[in-house]
Amino acid sequence: MLSKKRDTIVTDLELFGLSVDESRVYLYLCEHGYSSALTLSKILHIGRTKVYRILDELYEKGIIKHKLEDRGLRFGVQRPSDLSTVITDIEQKSEEMKEKLPGILSYISSLGISQNNTSEVLYYRGKKGLEQVTYNSTKAHGMLCIYEVSDTMDAFLDHDTSEKMRQKLVENNIFTKQLTNSKSIKEYTDVYEKVLNHWEVRYINPNKMKFRFEVMIYNDVYAMYSFENNDIFCVEIYNKNLATMQKELFDFVWGGARKMKIINSRGKAQVV
Repeated sequence: MLSKKRDTIVTDLELFGLSVDESRVYLYLCEHGYSSALTLSKILHIGRTKVYRILDELYEKGIIKHKLEDRGLRFGVQRPSDLSTVITDIEQKSEEMKEKLPGILSYISSLGISQNNTSEVLYYRGKKGLEQVTYNSTKAHGMLCIYEVSDTMDAFLDHDTSEKMRQKLVENNIFTKQLTNSKSIKEYTDVYEKVLNHWEVRYINPNKMKFRFEVMIYNDVYAMYSFENNDIFCVEIYNKNLATMQKELFDFVWGGARKMKIINSRGKAQVV
């Protein structure tokens, strides 16, 4: 059980920028205190040269320290709470990336390759592919239109990921118009702002029009995905004329759909 827990912590430490071997060294020092590079090399079966590189990396991250004794240089951990400095560094780098991104995108656009492609079709598979397609929809300019097969994206993605996507829609001030074949929707979110101010849902009788694919329409994008035989398959089509036509079709169907009343701030809704 302890070994399994340690494996989990090693995996979690990857989020802090530590490799597997860096995590092993760090956790050994946490457990045994000050140790020499030679001891770490022998106990953990890592080459001594690599151990020194790892120690240098951990020292640069500010989570270990060293002291010189009669037997040579020995290494130990800082306070475990100092791991928070790693988060601070990551946050600073993230802010720098956000600051640099517009300039990078501007330069890439000036190279002209993407400007020559007026149409593009992208294919994705699996959960990671669906996460990417869903994340892309949070870049909609004001409006996102959805044909929904299931009541919420939680049917395809884990709840935490879904909540982050919904929060992103709110932050980007995107209003979602959703068409569904379900007469009622259960509570599904704690992102109250989305439900109350950024969402409207209407019902279409499946005998008139049954939705077989999840579809999203926004900007110049027509995206769809489905779940069959335990496989998620997604397609994004970037074409202005297609997106415009599909948006017009959506609005036509929307006009004939029955309004659904939003019962509470957690997304419960039913046909009026």
